Amino acid sequence: MAIYVLEFGGQHTDLIGNRMEEMGFPVKYAPSDVKISDLDDADGIILSGGPKSIQDNDAYAFDPTIFHSRTPLLGICYGMQLLGRHLGADIHRRTREYGETLFYPREFDELLTGLSPKEIVWMNHGDSINEWGIFTVTGYTQKNVPASIASIQYPHFGVQFHPEVTHTEHGKIILRNFAERICGMRPQARREEMFDAGKFIDEAVYRLKQEVGTGIVVVYTSGGVDSTTAAMLAKIAGLKMQPVYLEMGNGRKNEARYVQEALSKLLGDNVYVHDRRDYFIGNVAELPDPEVKRKKFARLYSDTRGEIDRMFGLDRGEAFLIQGTIATDRRESGREAGKYGQEDKGTVDSIKTHHNVGAEATLGQGNILPLAELTKDRVRIVARELNIPSEISERSPFPGLGMYVRFVTGLYLPDRHMVTEVSQITSAYGMHGYVLPRKSVGLKGDSRVFEHAALITGQRNWTSARKISKALIEDLDICRVLFLPYPVAFEQEALDASANYTAREGITRLQEVTDVVETAMDEFGVVSAQTSVIAFGGAGGWLNVIRDVDSVDFRTCRPLRKPDEFPWECYDDIDRRLRERLGKDAGVTTFDVSDKPGGTTEWE
Repeated sequence: MAIYVLEFGGQHTDLIGNRMEEMGFPVKYAPSDVKISDLDDADGIILSGGPKSIQDNDAYAFDPTIFHSRTPLLGICYGMQLLGRHLGADIHRRTREYGETLFYPREFDELLTGLSPKEIVWMNHGDSINEWGIFTVTGYTQKNVPASIASIQYPHFGVQFHPEVTHTEHGKIILRNFAERICGMRPQARREEMFDAGKFIDEAVYRLKQEVGTGIVVVYTSGGVDSTTAAMLAKIAGLKMQPVYLEMGNGRKNEARYVQEALSKLLGDNVYVHDRRDYFIGNVAELPDPEVKRKKFARLYSDTRGEIDRMFGLDRGEAFLIQGTIATDRRESGREAGKYGQEDKGTVDSIKTHHNVGAEATLGQGNILPLAELTKDRVRIVARELNIPSEISERSPFPGLGMYVRFVTGLYLPDRHMVTEVSQITSAYGMHGYVLPRKSVGLKGDSRVFEHAALITGQRNWTSARKISKALIEDLDICRVLFLPYPVAFEQEALDASANYTAREGITRLQEVTDVVETAMDEFGVVSAQTSVIAFGGAGGWLNVIRDVDSVDFRTCRPLRKPDEFPWECYDDIDRRLRERLGKDAGVTTFDVSDKPGGTTEWE
C-alpha cells in the first residue's frame, strides 16, 4: 500500500514524495491520466501542482472518476483547483499570489489539526477558486482567497499553497495529517528531516562499479558540493578517475587555483584544468537572451567532452563521464519526478535549461549522473556522510554558467504605463519606484516568465520593501524587485539608457564585486544558503545586486531579513570596500527582495 502522487507538472512534485518518505510513508508516482481502477493499492492520492490552467484547452488529461472514489484525495495548488471545479467552484484570474503568504485556517478539520490561527505558507498560483460549491472553505489567505477546502461528500481535501516546500512552516503537519488521520496509514519508519545517506552511498557505489567496471571515468568538478560528492562516490567505488575542472572564465576570483588545490588533495588525483576561457567568453557572455545563452553554453559544454577524451587518449568510446547533476537541475530544465531514466511525458515547464541537463543528448554514451534523484539538502547529507570538508559540503552553490548569468546584457525598454503603476504602488509606502530596462527569469504558477525588474529606493524599512515587492510581483508583469536602502530619486530616462561594457571587463569587475560581498558577509557572520551577485551597467554607472537567500533545497527561497539576518553595518562595509577597490566603477549596490516564486534563485 502507498500514497500515489499524480504528476501534473508542478515544480515541486518530487518534494511531495520526499516529505512523505521522510515521515515513513511509502510513495509511488503515476501520470495525471492514470485510471483509478489501476490504483488498487492506493491508501491515498495526491494531485500535484502544475504550470497550466485547468481552463486551458490543452490542460492535463485525468480520470474524472477519481473524484467519485472514496479513496482519500489531497489536491495541491493545481490539484485543489481541479477538485474545486469538480465540486462546483468557478475559476478566476483576479488574484495572484506568489511566495510568502499568510494563511488563516477557519476550521481545524482532520487536515488542518495542529496548525495555528495564522500560518506562513508558500503560494504559486495565478488561478483561484471562488467559495461556492459542494465543499467547505476551511481557510483563507490575507487576500481573502480560499486556500483550503474539504468536500462535503468524500474524504477529499485541497490546499492552494504548497505544504511540501520547506518555507511553508508547518507543511509537514498537513501531509502527516493526510496520511495518518485521513488515509489511516501508520509510518513504516519515521526519519524526520533526513534520509538514509549510508544506504544511498552503498547503492550508488554498487551502480558505479556495475556501469563502469574497469573503464576510465572523467569527472567534471566545479568545486561545489554536487560534483565533489559525485567524484567522491567514484573514488570510493575504486574507479580509474581523472577529475577535470573546466576553466571557462566565469567562476569566482582565483577559482581554478582553489579547485585544483582543494580537490587534488581531497581526491588523491591531480585535477586537470582545461582552459577554454576565450572560447566561452567570446561565444556566450554577451548574448542578451538568457535561454539562448544557456542553450549555447550547453552546446559548447558538450563539445568539451570530445576534447577531454582526445586529450587523454580516450576518443574510442572507452571513457565514462560523471557529472554532479541533481534533481533541481532536472526539474527546472523540464524533467518530471520519479526515477531518473523512466518515461517522461513532458508535463513540466522548462524554467531554465541547466547546462548539464541541456547537454545530456550530445555528451555521448557513458554519461553517468549518480545524484540525479537528490535535492540539494540531501546531497549535503551525503557529503557529510562521506566526510567531505565543510568548506565544500556547505559551500554556497555557484551556477554552472557562473558569471555569464550574473553579468546581464539584455536591454528591454519598459512600458510607460508600467512605469506609472510602479511609481504609484511604491509611493503609497513612502518610497520611490522605477522599472529597469532589464528582464529576469521568474517562476509564476509553475511556469517560466521573463519579466521586468523594478527598483525601489527609500529608508531602511525592510517590512515596507517586502510588501512593495509582493505587490509589484503579484499585480504587474514584474518578477524581480531590487531595493536600494537609502532615499534617492532617479530620472527614469537615465535608467533606461544603456552603456557599452565588454563581457570581459564586466565579468572581471563582477568577480571583484563578488569577492568583496562574500568576504564582508563572512567577516560579519552572515549565513546565506546562496549569495548571487549580479551586475549590469547603465548611463549612470554600474548597478550591483546582492541576491542572498534562505533556502534548504532551492526549490523555494526568500531573501535574508534585514537587519536581523543581514545587518545594515555589513551592507555599509560592502559599499565602503567597493568604493576603495573599484573607485568610480563601484556603482550602487542593491538587495534583491523577491521570493521564489515569483523570482528564481539566479537572475537569468
